[in-house]
Amino acid sequence: MEKANQPGNFAFPKRSFGKKNPELRSFNPQWFSVFPWIHYDESKDLAFCFICMSAMKEGKIANSKAESAFVSAGFCNWKDATTKYRKHQQSECHKEAVERHVTLPKQTKDIGETLSAAHSEEKKHNRAQLLTILRNIRFLARQGVALRGHDEDDSNFLQLLRLHGETDESIITWMEKKREKYTLTRHSERSPTNNGTGYSAESSLRHQGKSLLHHHG
Repeated sequence: MEKANQPGNFAFPKRSFGKKNPELRSFNPQWFSVFPWIHYDESKDLAFCFICMSAMKEGKIANSKAESAFVSAGFCNWKDATTKYRKHQQSECHKEAVERHVTLPKQTKDIGETLSAAHSEEKKHNRAQLLTILRNIRFLARQGVALRGHDEDDSNFLQLLRLHGETDESIITWMEKKREKYTLTRHSERSPTNNGTGYSAESSLRHQGKSLLHHHG
């Protein structure tokens, strides 16, 4: 059951309350809007707390804290219903059920969606910058100009990217982040505990750009 059963067009049966002056009362569907957690069972003419029932079924609240009238036995004291509903809503059982069954899952979902959106945006941004690198590599290749120059930091490849950065600063910012990342990697690889030779930020950028060139060629 994904949500509380709250029938609108239903002939709610009447129950008799009181001995001396009995009066007939039935479930009032207007309670659904005031207490949205109410779950009504037509076959038994009983009301339950949907949140507490769900939390109990999933083992999120202890049996000792559960109010049987709203979790298992069912509630039908329509005469004092509003008072009993408010009391249940303020109970430790209900508050704990709301926290564990509603609040925490929603917060977890929101955090997950936020992280997913941020990751997706980062991938989109990285792809845009790598495509810029691809266009620069293609340009140098068509002009017959070598990617590397006499000085790695002054290479034709990086000079062209810097020129592009004069009109789009995002590529410069992105390059600096990559340079920091791969500089750290290079230092790590050249540490006494590592026999690797390391590699530069530029060589990494060239590698990524050539990879894109291969896939788009």
